[in-house]
Amino acid sequence: MNKTNLVLKNARKLERDQQKTIIGGEFTGPRKCCEWDDVTGSCFLWVCNRCGCP
Repeated sequence: MNKTNLVLKNARKLERDQQKTIIGGEFTGPRKCCEWDDVTGSCFLWVCNRCGCP
């Protein structure tokens, strides 16, 4: 059964190059994902160790 986090329903994983840019190297740290907000038209970056990113 696939459970989804409603808060992150619009989230998407960042591309590997974007991850490298953010953390300055290989992807070894916490996960980063971006949730698009249709209301504000902006992207909120989530940084967490065990994100529920799709």
